[in-house]
Amino acid sequence: MQAAIGTAIITSSSSAGAEWLAAATVAALQVARRVDLQHQRRREAKVATAVAAAAQALGESLEDLERRVVASDAHTELAAAVLRAAATTLTAEEKVEALGRVLAFGLQAGDQYDPAAALAAALHDLERPHVALLRTLATVYESDQRLQDGNGVPRVHRWRYLKAHEQAVLEKVAGGRLTLPGVLATLSRHGLVQEETLKRTYRDEVQGWRLSELGQLCLQMLDAQYVPVMGRG
Repeated sequence: MQAAIGTAIITSSSSAGAEWLAAATVAALQVARRVDLQHQRRREAKVATAVAAAAQALGESLEDLERRVVASDAHTELAAAVLRAAATTLTAEEKVEALGRVLAFGLQAGDQYDPAAALAAALHDLERPHVALLRTLATVYESDQRLQDGNGVPRVHRWRYLKAHEQAVLEKVAGGRLTLPGVLATLSRHGLVQEETLKRTYRDEVQGWRLSELGQLCLQMLDAQYVPVMGRG
């Protein structure tokens, strides 16, 4: 008799647990669908922003932009890469419009080689820490260029030097000690920065990072400094 009662209690508990799990699963699926829908809307909004930025950079209508894109396989592939990068942006919202400017840049290239594809690939992987570090190194790069002695050796003021190359400063900009190596590796892998030996005095050399030409062009795209050549392409 006691065994039968125990079995009934276990059965009742199992049934209640199964009902709770089923209800929880349904509720979780509903939440997941709403989150996915919101995410899809955000992705579509970012893609639309990139397309609009490309048309604005070219000074053309959306219809004219579309005609440019579908005119060649290379342009179609570039547009697809740009839109994928825009859709997956997490924290660096400014890169969405920058990607539109990259598309405009690439559409004007014609048959000539241009770095638009490389920029699209790089921007795909950049988020807020990468952009912040690029801007910091760009500031110091400009300072180094302005401060040279008669023999062409950069005479960098101490505070400029610290801002550019002291580990603690770079860590702070990149989001921390654990994230700095990965941030620098991403920038280096895409050719946006390059490591080189800097001279503070004749005898004092230090390893540091500078923006490459591609890195400078990337910042121009991010900071809306790229001016398209109207009528080209």
